[in-house]
Amino acid sequence: MKFTDLRVKTKLMLGFAAVAAIVLLVSALSLRSLGASNDRFSSYLAGVGARERLATDIHEAAARQVQELNDISANIHTSGVQYTSTDEDQSSTLSSAMNL
Repeated sequence: MKFTDLRVKTKLMLGFAAVAAIVLLVSALSLRSLGASNDRFSSYLAGVGARERLATDIHEAAARQVQELNDISANIHTSGVQYTSTDEDQSSTLSSAMNL
């Protein structure tokens, strides 16, 4: 049986079925592509969140390091003052002992 031998009603039904099959195929491919796009976008957002957390952690670590360095600097300054006063005390004690 040839396509030209079919009745018009049958030809229209076959044409409609072909169009419906094409629409279903395009819809399935579109849904698949939309799902993949959603996964990529979710991964992108997760990456942004991770980078934000990393930046926050680095900022907090830098602030702690600055505080530690300020403490060290204060300790060095205090030690220098104590050394100077101890040196002066020892010098005066030695001078008194030597009656200078």
